[in-house]
Amino acid sequence: MNADQFQQAAEATVRLYCVAWGEPEAEKRRAMLAQVCSDTAQYTDPTVHFNHWRELDAYVANVHVIFPGCRIEITSGIETHHGNGRFYWRFITSDGTTRQAGVDFVEFDADGRLGRIVGFFDPH
Repeated sequence: MNADQFQQAAEATVRLYCVAWGEPEAEKRRAMLAQVCSDTAQYTDPTVHFNHWRELDAYVANVHVIFPGCRIEITSGIETHHGNGRFYWRFITSDGTTRQAGVDFVEFDADGRLGRIVGFFDPH
C-alpha cells in the first residue's frame, strides 16, 4: 500500500471509530469497533486505560448512559505517517454543547486497524 492509499484507509478507519463513539445501539457500535480496532487495541486517555476494544465498548456504552445522544466530531484533518496518526476532536452532547475537546494519537497495525489510541484532553 502506498502513502496515499494508507492515508485514505486511515481516514476511513478513524472516521468510523468516531462514528462508533456516537452509536447508542450496542450491536452496531460493537460491529464498528471490531472492524476498526485490532483485538489487542489499547485505549488510553487521562481517565482510563483499556487493553481490548471490548473494554472500550463497555466504556462508551456507559458514556451513552450519562450523555444520551452524544457524539465525537473530528475538528481537524487526519494526519498520518509511518503507521501513526493524529486528529483533533470534540465531544458533543445531545444539545450541541461541546463537553470536551482534545487530540488523539493512534497507531495502526499491519492490517490498518487501530492498535493503540492515546487521547489528550484540551486543558482550556
